[in-house]
Amino acid sequence: MRSEISYKNYFIRCQSFQPTRNSDWIPRYVLQRANAINGADASPLSRDRLDKAFSSASEADDFAVQDAKSWIDNS
Repeated sequence: MRSEISYKNYFIRCQSFQPTRNSDWIPRYVLQRANAINGADASPLSRDRLDKAFSSASEADDFAVQDAKSWIDNS
């Protein structure tokens, strides 16, 4: 994926990664508020899901997007 999507006043950017060249992909997302006023909540929030691993970057990114949306919906 590697692109940024907009969801409910946030931008979600996936940055899934492989800890080693031959390992599975770990989902990572970065959230940024779309409308941060005067720097409030302007700092990005990131989360690595070390309890999940996927065989491809796209699978890990897909999971990361759903996980980020869930976090946004529940916060």
